[in-house]
Amino acid sequence: MKKNFLISIIIILLALALVLYSFDKKSPDYNLDNSLFASQNVITHTIEIRVNEFSPSWLSIHAGEKVIWINKDNSPHTVTSQDKELNSAIIPPNETYYHIFENEGRFTYTCSLRPVLSGEIKVGPER
Repeated sequence: MKKNFLISIIIILLALALVLYSFDKKSPDYNLDNSLFASQNVITHTIEIRVNEFSPSWLSIHAGEKVIWINKDNSPHTVTSQDKELNSAIIPPNETYYHIFENEGRFTYTCSLRPVLSGEIKVGPER
């Protein structure tokens, strides 16, 4: 009986140590696109994700510019386009996703978890 109790205490302490250790780690990078090695001198635009909208929901930029989506909601969201140009992982609250647009065109996107959220980015020629 004492042996089982001691083993249970050791397991609980190991689990607690693992939880405490994980809080000390940097949060994961939710950006899975082409911009990991991009130049730091890129013009950047910000879109906030809120309960009922991407704000702004429409943006006009130039090729080579970066857009950052910041999840300001209490729920997770995604940034997903049908043409697969935008295909974020799930973005938890207070986390970000970014993408550098290399090609001209119009890119419409939604949140795959809440498709009523939608937005569009018009990308013109490079500056």
